[in-house]
Amino acid sequence: MRSSDAAHEASILQRIQSEWKAYAELGLCELGERGLTRVQSGFFERGVRALVDAEGRIRAEALRRFREHRYLVGDNPRAGRRWLRFVDGRRRGEEAVLRECQRRLCAAGYERWLHRYPCSPVGHPRVFETAGCRFTHRWYRHIHHLGRFLDHLGERLPGPFVGVDIGSSYGIFASLLHQERPGCHWILVDFPEQLVQARYFLSMSFPEARIAGVEDWTPGQPISRELVEAHDFVLLPCTLYETLMGGAADLVTSFACLGELARGWFERYLGAPVFREARYFFTVNPVAGAPTFETDVTILDYPIGDPAKRLHFGVSPAYFHSFAYPKARAGVLYELRPFLPFFEYIGVI
Repeated sequence: MRSSDAAHEASILQRIQSEWKAYAELGLCELGERGLTRVQSGFFERGVRALVDAEGRIRAEALRRFREHRYLVGDNPRAGRRWLRFVDGRRRGEEAVLRECQRRLCAAGYERWLHRYPCSPVGHPRVFETAGCRFTHRWYRHIHHLGRFLDHLGERLPGPFVGVDIGSSYGIFASLLHQERPGCHWILVDFPEQLVQARYFLSMSFPEARIAGVEDWTPGQPISRELVEAHDFVLLPCTLYETLMGGAADLVTSFACLGELARGWFERYLGAPVFREARYFFTVNPVAGAPTFETDVTILDYPIGDPAKRLHFGVSPAYFHSFAYPKARAGVLYELRPFLPFFEYIGVI
């Protein structure tokens, strides 16, 4: 790493440590307040232990490789040694899924976006490379979302706009729109641990980006559109989501998040002024929640039934296999694990 890059990373790590302390002081790091299932709570507890030591210090090396180790977020490929694909059924299964991802992008006409925006190396992900394309399973999904956005909202949101991404994780979709539509602004809503990774990912990807965090406004202060438009990205803990003022965003997005929530959280997100007063809604979520999510939210609960407001609707081709390892069968054979169907919707709110 060059000295200038090292200095830039050091300043990012210092800011992340300061923000983590602020999250803790505000009580935003308590898992019990999040309505997580037992499975989700265990996953987050393990992720937090990997990212933060017992004294509350952020582990720099863990952040540098957070995508390789999939802290708090799943992805494929998982295997790092290419020769394993010949002898390990799980690796062969992963590769089959990733090749299918590329075929689906070609079928949708979106492969050009994968060539334009190859997978970022920040976070040291294991990547799949073929035919000049460099991507992961998660990266592929967001490239697909980018294509859908440009097909159906590109002309309706032609200039700078404000988007809020519920369950943003570390910000792939926002990062792609930041490159494709310079001048747009994004509010990333997620748990503090995810926002730690988002701060690192976005700051290392875009050194000149203006990124606001919890230290940039008074706790409980309503967050206005003016505050958002003064930054490229705003990192907002989910428990503070309702401080967003009505009219603060033009577009609300949520990918594979809303359908995993308890009903109370689902209704909070869709009932807030920032959602009700936005212009467009773009979501990809399960038709019905999987049992492990312990939720009764289904497609029937989304405000998407008015045909006059619908711009796009269908079964999503981006969600067809899970991030989990394929099952190994007799060593070199494998069995893929299909997802429950996901729907994708773009429409006027």
